[in-house]
Amino acid sequence: MNIRAIQSFTLQLRKEALLPYAGVAFALLAEAFEILLFVFAALITVEAFLPGFISLTGSFVKLAVLVFAVFIVLVALSQAIPVSFPFAPDKRSKVVWIGITWLAFVLTLSTVGFPTLAVPVIIGAVFAIGALFWKVLFRGE
Repeated sequence: MNIRAIQSFTLQLRKEALLPYAGVAFALLAEAFEILLFVFAALITVEAFLPGFISLTGSFVKLAVLVFAVFIVLVALSQAIPVSFPFAPDKRSKVVWIGITWLAFVLTLSTVGFPTLAVPVIIGAVFAIGALFWKVLFRGE
C-alpha cells in the first residue's frame, strides 16, 4: 500500500460523514493492535519452548500480515483524525524490565545451538544495539 492509497482513503473518510466514528474506530484498532502484538510475542515464546509447534499448527506469516494490516489502517486513520501520543516511556517501569527479561530469556533459549563463547557475544550485541536505538529514540530526554 503506497502513500497515495492512504491519502485517498483519508480523503474518502473526510468526504463521508464517517469522521465522527473514526476516533472510536481508531481507539478500538489501537487496542486490537496491542493485543495482536502481545499474542505475537506469546507465540514466539511458545515457539522457543516447542520448536515447530506453531509452525505446524498455524503460521507466523498470517499473524504478521494481520498485524501489518491493522498497523496500516491505524496509520491511515491517524492521518484522518487529529491524534497524537507522547512517546516517552518510563525507564523504571515494571513493563520495561519484564520486556528486557523476556528478551534475554528468549535470546538465551534461541542461542542453544551456538558455541558457548559466542552466546554472551550475541546477547551483548543485541542489547548494545537496543541501547543505541533507545538513545536515538529518546535523544531529547
